[in-house]
Amino acid sequence: MFDINVFCTRLKMLRVTTATSRADLSNATGIPISSLGNYERGDKTPTIETLMKICEYYKVSADYLLGITEEKSGRSSWPVAVPTDATQSVNDIKSFVEEMILSARTYPYGLQTLDAYSTIISLLPSIDSFAAGLISELRESYPSFKCLGAETDMLFDGQPLLLALVAGSKNATAFVRRLTAITSQISDRTLEVSGHIEKILEIQVLGAIKGQPLEIIERANPELLHKSMPQASDKNLVDFIQGRLDAREAIDSGSIDNIDDEEESLK
Repeated sequence: MFDINVFCTRLKMLRVTTATSRADLSNATGIPISSLGNYERGDKTPTIETLMKICEYYKVSADYLLGITEEKSGRSSWPVAVPTDATQSVNDIKSFVEEMILSARTYPYGLQTLDAYSTIISLLPSIDSFAAGLISELRESYPSFKCLGAETDMLFDGQPLLLALVAGSKNATAFVRRLTAITSQISDRTLEVSGHIEKILEIQVLGAIKGQPLEIIERANPELLHKSMPQASDKNLVDFIQGRLDAREAIDSGSIDNIDDEEESLK
């Protein structure tokens, strides 16, 4: 429920905490200074249009200013116009992040993998921003171009692109060449990011999960094993190394798939 007192207090606090004057707000939004004073005192309430101007200036949500929520940004919910699939994707990402944080707290390698996953996530938007920049440049050169898509569905100067090409339009031909170059650049950038992500997974994530103990075992170095497991006897270490080598050989040969069947037959 709208509380005029909360609205007045928050409006004034926003002005004070951002070190802005009523004149600053008035100049930026076109709202008369006298009206702003009336809003802060609670003598009048703003129209929806005026409220949105204030919210945009202070970068807060209308719900916050009206006392409906404590969240200034108002990012906890999505506009109605956002497709359901998009909101579901965002919720899925939130769940993935929560799982990553849980792993960081649960497993000894968690913090290392969390840092790697964070780097991977930060790389993904670079593909979109790169593509958006190229597409924006294409729109400036060819105003009739709207977005990428199948050539059979694309329009050029008000007619299907393929028909313009068949008719021998030089502009359409130049457009297709430019379009082909852009899609090739986007593909290259995507492959570049993909390669970077692959290296992060291979070096940072896999390296963190495997850790030093498995590296010692894979090298089958008795001296390092002694340091890792000082309580083990020489025979234990020999058996351990041999068992590791046998398991590795079984995995490489594919016979590891038969172990469950053999164990079941021994019961």
